[in-house]
Amino acid sequence: MTRRYIFVLALTLWTMLAGHSLSAEETFKTLKVASETYTNVTVLNKTAVFVFITHVGGSINIKVKDLAAEDLKRLGYTPAGPVQPNALAGKMQALTGKVRESKVGEFMRGVSGSYEEKLKLRGVNLQTFLIVVGAVSLLFHLFYSFCCYLICTKVGQKPGVVIWLPWLQFIPLHRAAGISPWLILLYFIPPIGLFVFVYWCFKVCRARKKSAWLVILVFIPLLNLLFIPYLAFSSADGKNETTPLLVALG
Repeated sequence: MTRRYIFVLALTLWTMLAGHSLSAEETFKTLKVASETYTNVTVLNKTAVFVFITHVGGSINIKVKDLAAEDLKRLGYTPAGPVQPNALAGKMQALTGKVRESKVGEFMRGVSGSYEEKLKLRGVNLQTFLIVVGAVSLLFHLFYSFCCYLICTKVGQKPGVVIWLPWLQFIPLHRAAGISPWLILLYFIPPIGLFVFVYWCFKVCRARKKSAWLVILVFIPLLNLLFIPYLAFSSADGKNETTPLLVALG
């Protein structure tokens, strides 16, 4: 009795599937897919991704995305519309377009183009030039950070890993000078930031037992590059010491 019930159920399901398959069949005289054209086409099955057909030359699975919009409609698919960018991407694209059309964008294109032309005239590749500039900048930053590290260690401070990070290295440098690290926030206020920086220079000279007159180096072009290295590599004993400023002035 059970076997008979299973057999009847299976026969019913098969009949339903066969009927659905037969009703799903569609015929077309031609169907063009990319560069191929199939004739006497019969559609046996359709999914969201593939369409299984038979044609004069045999059978094949066709990707739905390869069908033309007209054939998609004939097969009952809804052609996908253009991809709509999200709101943020649209705003960024609009902002970028405005910048390019503005005088600032025109100025930047003119500057970059003129420099690129000058480099080409001198036989210098722009990519190579940028790599060299980047490498030199990195070496300069590492040397400057190492000098800051020496300044901190020579006044008995442990700088930590932040001494190698741009701008954040002022946190241990302020501690080495004996002033609050929170004062670095004032650097973003131009008039006040300049006074805070000069104050830090004065205090770090005192911490390294150097003359306060060294702060003058900060305001002299090129010589200001010697301020940090001098504090880093000079000895702590300030007796009979000649400052770089006096050396430079002869």
